[in-house]
Amino acid sequence: MRKRRLAHAAPLLIALAASLTALAPVGWADNGPYVGVGATQVELDDIYGLNLHLHNPVPKWIAGWRFMDFLGVEINYAALGSQDVGLSGPGATGGFAHVDSREFSAYAMGYVPLPMVDLFAKAGVMHWELVSNADLSNTPLYSVDTSGQEFAYGLGGQMKFGSFSPRLEWEHANMPYTGGLNLWTLGLTFSF
Repeated sequence: MRKRRLAHAAPLLIALAASLTALAPVGWADNGPYVGVGATQVELDDIYGLNLHLHNPVPKWIAGWRFMDFLGVEINYAALGSQDVGLSGPGATGGFAHVDSREFSAYAMGYVPLPMVDLFAKAGVMHWELVSNADLSNTPLYSVDTSGQEFAYGLGGQMKFGSFSPRLEWEHANMPYTGGLNLWTLGLTFSF
C-alpha cells in the first residue's frame, strides 16, 4: 500500500519539477524564516473500522526556518475536518457516528536546490487528535477521544519568485485506528 502511494506521488512531483523548471526564473532559495498557508486535501479512511472517512479540503498553516540551501525545519497545523454518518441495525434506527480530527507536525527538511526549483523531503513527528462517538436509537455505542505521536514523512517541490514560493507536497503518517493519513497540499510560503 505504501509503495503504491509513493508510486502515485513520484510522477506528480516529476511533472511539477518539469513545469516549474520551464516557468521559473534562475535563482537560489532565500534562506531564513518563512510562513505560509496551503490548501490540503485530506485522505483519512477506515476510522475505527467504521464507515467514517475524511476526504475533504482544509487549510494548512506552515512556518519554518531554512538554515542553509540544503537544510531546514518546519512546523505545520491542519484541522483535518469532521464527518457524520447514519447508522442502523436490526430493529434500531436513528443512529449516527461522528468523527473529528486535527494534526500538528514538526519536520526536519532536506532540500535539493536546482537552478529554478527546490525539491524537498521531510521527516519528523506528527501529533494527532481523533475524537469520535456513536449512538444507535439514542443508546450510546462508544465515545473516544485519543491522541498520540507518529513518525511522519513527505516529499515536495517548490519554485521561487523573490520571497514567494508556491509548493506542492505530499505527507503521510500511520495514524492508529485508521487506514493511514495522507495529505496533499498546494501551498504558498513567504520568506522574510
